[in-house]
Amino acid sequence: MLLFVLTACSGDDAPARPPATPEFLLAASDYKKWEMIDPAVTIEMNKPLPVTGPACSTGEVKNGMGYFYHIYTNGNIEFQDGCGRTTSDKTLLKGTWAFNEGKTAITVSLDGFPQQTWTITELTVSRLVVTANGTTLTFAPTPFRS
Repeated sequence: MLLFVLTACSGDDAPARPPATPEFLLAASDYKKWEMIDPAVTIEMNKPLPVTGPACSTGEVKNGMGYFYHIYTNGNIEFQDGCGRTTSDKTLLKGTWAFNEGKTAITVSLDGFPQQTWTITELTVSRLVVTANGTTLTFAPTPFRS
């Protein structure tokens, strides 16, 4: 009888978890910071992220921050490109984002810039790859809030 009880409660009887929604993958339960990474470099545990970003525009300098997006579940988004007028200029551009109907693209509106559509080519817990204006951008989440 004891053997029957032990075999009747196998781990295979555990309820299946539903797949994560695109909203959760993109913004977790409230917020997720995605930083641009070099897609050719493998992400490894206990090693710094292979962060990268485009060069600063003329008249700007690196400000010590990375190229990243703060994405919030409430539809807000903040952007920082790692550049500023001075090294202490750490301005975040603010705006909004929304999925398209099929959740295969994101429409991003940043204050002072034309609206963009990012086509999602990969969205997992650890990687976001989008194509915007013919350019593919790869991001990884970072635990640091700036």
